Amino acid sequence: MQNGEKITLSRKIKVAEEEIFVSISWAPMPSSDMAVHTVTLAPGSSEYQDVASKFRVTGGGMQIQEIERIHNPHLYKQYMVRK
Repeated sequence: MQNGEKITLSRKIKVAEEEIFVSISWAPMPSSDMAVHTVTLAPGSSEYQDVASKFRVTGGGMQIQEIERIHNPHLYKQYMVRK
């Protein structure tokens, strides 16, 4: 884009009434009153391998002991509304 060039943007505003679903890769929350749930990734899973490879690029040779995915549906939905 060059200086002075104009573009038109359109943004869809999501409202709180719209249903926002969490990622399908998330496991169900063990209890409905839990706000946060952690899931340990299996070392052989593609998600583990993806995170591990990205960590190794920036981790300075550190050894990975465990990778956990944190489920926080409330923060995830807030993120999706503002995204």
